[in-house]
Amino acid sequence: LPPREDESQGLVSDAEILRERRKEDLSREQNFAVFMGFSMLISCVARKFCYWDEWYLDHDQADSTLADITAVLAWCGCLGYMFQASVRLLAARKVHRSVAWHACMVSVVSWVYFFVLGVASSYERAWSWKAEPIAAVALVLAMLVESVRMVIG
Repeated sequence: LPPREDESQGLVSDAEILRERRKEDLSREQNFAVFMGFSMLISCVARKFCYWDEWYLDHDQADSTLADITAVLAWCGCLGYMFQASVRLLAARKVHRSVAWHACMVSVVSWVYFFVLGVASSYERAWSWKAEPIAAVALVLAMLVESVRMVIG
């Protein structure tokens, strides 16, 4: 940007410089979010899929209290994010801002994850042991696509 001095000479105003700095900051934040998403995806895949075929029959006895608590927290989180996603959807439709739509998308992804976690913890079987990592990977990929869309758009 050219040096800012007097606007009558056609040089850059403070508002334009501030806008450019904010765009640079936003781009840096978005790139960092994409990097963190890939990092979480890699760690999730490495951790969860290492134990993919390990299911223990005595799992119900050893972790019954933990399973009950997980189910309650998952369903409470599902209800909370359903409410939050609904409010953000209404707000996004009213204000017509991209940031509101991005916030709505984040809430929907969190809601779907808590729903899958609630179903998996309520019906704990061998298949539900694999549902949580599959949902986590799918939703991380959805958030990565959303982050890349934000960076490009």
